[in-house]
Amino acid sequence: DFFANVNITKDSIDTSLTNTNFAKDVIESQKEKAFKYQEKSQTEIKLKKAGRAETTLLTVFEGKNEESQRTRKYVQTFLANNGKGYIITGSMAREEDPDIVNKIELMLKS
Repeated sequence: DFFANVNITKDSIDTSLTNTNFAKDVIESQKEKAFKYQEKSQTEIKLKKAGRAETTLLTVFEGKNEESQRTRKYVQTFLANNGKGYIITGSMAREEDPDIVNKIELMLKS
């Protein structure tokens, strides 16, 4: 069984990358690597980093990591900070309960 979840990945990145540039790089990489990648939406949002609101992207897409997996829905946002890149990802079944989807999206926007 698959359960909806949220995870955070941290990577070393170039210190000159902005939140939005980092987001675009990750999104392009995922388009190349994921099976059946299908972007549903991409929106500029503001997230607080060190007390300041900064622009980044919130992207919603469907895809899967392996050909044999069921297609899942993903919601992601991104932050770049002093050479560290953070990818915050919500993963869920495509037919997930709308209340759970809303809670995950709220988490990623706050």
